[in-house]
Amino acid sequence: MNKIVVLQPKSEFNGDLQYRLGYSGEVEYVDSVREYSVEELIHLAKKADILAFNPDRMGGIEKVSSRLQELLEGIPNLKGLALNTWRTDYINKDYLKERKIVVSNTPNYYVEAIATQAVALLLGCARRIFLADRRTQKRKYRLELGREPRSLAVGIVGLGHVGERVAELCKGLGMSVSAYNRTPKRIENVRRADIDEILRGSDVIVLCLSTNEETIGFLSKERIPRIKNGAIVINMSDKKLVNEKAMADSLKSGKIDQYAYETESTHKSPLEGIETALAFKPFGGYTREALGRNREVWVRNIEDLSRGKPTNMVSL
Repeated sequence: MNKIVVLQPKSEFNGDLQYRLGYSGEVEYVDSVREYSVEELIHLAKKADILAFNPDRMGGIEKVSSRLQELLEGIPNLKGLALNTWRTDYINKDYLKERKIVVSNTPNYYVEAIATQAVALLLGCARRIFLADRRTQKRKYRLELGREPRSLAVGIVGLGHVGERVAELCKGLGMSVSAYNRTPKRIENVRRADIDEILRGSDVIVLCLSTNEETIGFLSKERIPRIKNGAIVINMSDKKLVNEKAMADSLKSGKIDQYAYETESTHKSPLEGIETALAFKPFGGYTREALGRNREVWVRNIEDLSRGKPTNMVSL
């Protein structure tokens, strides 16, 4: 019988999912949603055949790469790694391939949550809701002149599942939508454009690119000055896609009106302390419905790993 270690408390799974996990092997859970040290997790998981991994138990995706590597080295008999994320850029694929550890992830559970978050941020910025709140809290309120959705030209960069859904939602609100995608993709009533057209012609730019070697620094110090004066930038991907020094300079000068993004910390970032840099802890995918989909796919992946018939495999 496989030993399965799940880096999530048992209480986070409903009765049916707990039953299915128990049927798949000998299961051990962590006892809380706190951050654990590497040593604690090695002690818990050192005999595991399958590790159901949640990066939040090791400080989040931005901190986890080296810690996960150390953890895996402390689990000598590991056969399967079931990630509860869609992202895989924090794992050492060469190392996992060398050890012949099969890896699965949980794709697409987050699409509706992230897409609706993008539109919420877009509307909040366009109506200057976040700025009004910040200024009111400081007793510096002034009347903010907003924009209505039907007046906005939105440029979406990246037409994956999230980008496509953002386009649909924006069209539903009456915005004109253009999109850039590295490979041709046609969506009804969405005009395809090159990246310069998107930058120069959009009132709002929404970044929906996946994070990889080709996209890191995509919004570079060369591209940021090409953005339309007074535009809003919404980053639903990863802060590493944006040159933060160039973005900070553009926000300070007023060339870019607002930049909304998610990050674990703004400490020592060029964007720290800039009123129009709207930083949020990562919570875009955190909805009841998305978590339910995540748990279902995660458990199914664990079941399939335990049967030796993995699904949602990550290419190593």
